[in-house]
Amino acid sequence: MTYVMELMHIRACPYVVVPALHRYFRQFKEVDYARAGNPAQMDVTLDEGPLQQFTHSMEPQLRQLGLPTALKKGVVTLLKDHHVCKEGDILTPEQARILKLFGFEMAEFKVQIKCMWNAEAGEFEIFAEEEESIED
Repeated sequence: MTYVMELMHIRACPYVVVPALHRYFRQFKEVDYARAGNPAQMDVTLDEGPLQQFTHSMEPQLRQLGLPTALKKGVVTLLKDHHVCKEGDILTPEQARILKLFGFEMAEFKVQIKCMWNAEAGEFEIFAEEEESIED
């Protein structure tokens, strides 16, 4: 799991805006593609056969990622079933790229407001921890 810290500036009364932001962000979640270093959320195995979603020019890139592929009559084909990841595995850059190419979204983007600086009052406020426990 990756954490990114951001700074937001607002020019309104913080005691009005911050509670509204808390309500909004508490419900806000976006699914995204997992990155290298994230844990896999499910087992993923690709079935043998043609991969119609890819053009012939993608075949070398897929092979470079470790997929057993070949061109058959101009169609990218997976030569045998390929196990990409197991639930709980820490994803490698290659696994993360494969999952993205095949449309598997395994990450969730959330925002949590941790603290506030009120410049007018010269006060810094840390909000109560609301984050659920994280298991690695």
